[in-house]
Amino acid sequence: MKYGIVIILVLALLSCTDDSEIVDVKELRGSWVNVENGTDTLAFETLFEGKEFMLLKRAELYRTGPYEYKLLPNNNISIHWSLASTMTFEDYYFKVTSDKLTIGNFYDSPSGELLTFKKTN
Repeated sequence: MKYGIVIILVLALLSCTDDSEIVDVKELRGSWVNVENGTDTLAFETLFEGKEFMLLKRAELYRTGPYEYKLLPNNNISIHWSLASTMTFEDYYFKVTSDKLTIGNFYDSPSGELLTFKKTN
């Protein structure tokens, strides 16, 4: 009997997920510009089939284009470059605070390990 209670408690704890840390997609809508170089921009949009995409525009074409993304709990985002030959998603740090967005360097920018963007509209 006591093992049954322990198993129920463990299952209850494992099934609980805290989605409160997941950013609301509505907060992302609009354009964001890289604060370090001022040229790299992100735009978050829902494109076809209800999938969420982040559009990266850069002065150079390397890694520019659409990225499908999924917001994850605990300040993470899973990203797939739509122009890549693979279908794998990779996880990166991701946090939005007011009008600033901090994200792991998903496109090999020379700006460092974490990139900071500021909302422009």
